[in-house]
Amino acid sequence: MLQILTGRFFEGKGKLEEQETEAVLYSNFWFIGEINTPVGVLNPARYGTREATAFVFRYMNKYERASDKDPMVLAHSDEAVDQFRALATLWFRALFHPDRAFVEAMTRPHPRGFGGGIVPARYVDRYFTASVECDHEERGGFSTFLNSVLSLPREKYLRVITCVRAFCDSLEALGINYDVAYSLLIYMLEALGKASDEKFTPTWEDYEEGQRKKVDKLCGEMEGDLARRLRETLTNTPHLKLSKRFVDFVSGNVRDSFFTTESVGRTWPIRKSELPRLLKNLYTTRSVYVHELEEVLDESRHIRPEPTDDTSRIGHDPYLTYSGLLRLARAVLINFIDTAPKLDSEQAHWRGQLPGMVSVELSPEYWIWKTDGFEAKHAKHRLGGVAAHILDLIPKDGAAMAPLGPLVAIIEDMVPKAPKEHVPALLGIYWLFNCFIVPEHKRPNWEQYLRTAMDKVTDCHMESLVAAVLTGWALSFDAVASEAAYREYVQHRHKPMALWVAGLLEVAVLCHVANIYHEEGKPDEYRRLLNEAILDAPFNPTLQRRLAEYRDAGSVVDVPVLIGHRVRVEPPITSEI
Repeated sequence: MLQILTGRFFEGKGKLEEQETEAVLYSNFWFIGEINTPVGVLNPARYGTREATAFVFRYMNKYERASDKDPMVLAHSDEAVDQFRALATLWFRALFHPDRAFVEAMTRPHPRGFGGGIVPARYVDRYFTASVECDHEERGGFSTFLNSVLSLPREKYLRVITCVRAFCDSLEALGINYDVAYSLLIYMLEALGKASDEKFTPTWEDYEEGQRKKVDKLCGEMEGDLARRLRETLTNTPHLKLSKRFVDFVSGNVRDSFFTTESVGRTWPIRKSELPRLLKNLYTTRSVYVHELEEVLDESRHIRPEPTDDTSRIGHDPYLTYSGLLRLARAVLINFIDTAPKLDSEQAHWRGQLPGMVSVELSPEYWIWKTDGFEAKHAKHRLGGVAAHILDLIPKDGAAMAPLGPLVAIIEDMVPKAPKEHVPALLGIYWLFNCFIVPEHKRPNWEQYLRTAMDKVTDCHMESLVAAVLTGWALSFDAVASEAAYREYVQHRHKPMALWVAGLLEVAVLCHVANIYHEEGKPDEYRRLLNEAILDAPFNPTLQRRLAEYRDAGSVVDVPVLIGHRVRVEPPITSEI
């Protein structure tokens, strides 16, 4: 949002809406005067010694309308303020937060009574000091730093701002959970590495030393190039690739000044020769915490280091303290921002990224009838929409169906030439339309057309089961084939262009298959499927109780009533497709 307010994405074609806006932030940081930035002005509103200082951030909220019909005037800009305060926290190494009480609690010098939590200032220097001062160079550098951030390509900016927020989240979590605070910084460095354009390819030397020696011994007994192929296979694992990228990315974004001028005042500072080992230990620490919730390997749990300590040792092995990891993470973030390519302007789909914007699928009646660009490969997704529409119409007397006629006419011509895997879905749409539309709009000789086409479909498919359940027609497939079709559907239903139907309809299909088992004289299979249907219907306790009654009585489930039909049609339709 903050990058959008610079206007770099505006094309000058629509009306520009602007509104002067103010936000109040509190901080343990203070200065005299004001700080001008590319997006606004930061002014101290009140000075204090024991309490947090109040700041007013004044900025211009902007929005360029897409056209005269664009209903949007201005987007809510709280997200921009949140991004600004996160960047200020990163740069000034001080807390900025909209809650004064939070800042004062985090900068407290002593615990709040017995078991009052961690005192953050004991683990890291400056950030949680009661009063943080800055010099003129630091103030002037903030504007330059913000300009660098805001000039990043859009995708890189979004990744960077996410990582900066994680940096702040880590600081804010320190007062509650040391492990979470420590791990967040590692996750942040991992995520930032994914924004890098560099390729990191692991070598055999990157493989874990203990295992590497065992494999080398085995490779010595192998003939030909088998040993080389084995090593290549082992170095091509996802875990090793991620570890390699993490170590090389972080190492590559640490300047030499980090070990010289920036280390002044540090105790047990990070040494360049030890950085690879520190990073490997860091990545291992992250993995152990993620998978086993094992406490972070840091002696600060027992012998607390000084807030300026970068490292601690367990035996001869070096590990980063929270303070050292925080300093390293900040250095990597700032260097990545400084060295990344910059753009003065850029085309981006920024309107869809405004805060509060969400993408939702329209109700089926608004799109299932559209014919533009319709192809056979769209049939499964379209059938899901048609089935949802029909399911909604069933309990409503006199409800009008969406205008599916033109689409069904296209499908009639499409079926003979369609790929085999899409035919059941195309026929499902055709079937549902003709069963539920008023007689005068049915396709000519549609039943004969459907029977002829279905005769060529040799296997049972979920598409056919859905149509059969909604229409009350019977299929010629046995229970085993029908259940197999349902299982295949469950396996693929979450894919983008796959068939997906509502939970009620899935339960109805299960009951339909259970009924077939009942007719075949297989009561155990019947009860098994009804038990599954009950557990798959937590959205409707009444339905669960009704299915349990059917199961306990060993009777056939009245599927039409289950999906909303008021009265079972008499005599029942027994036509087989």
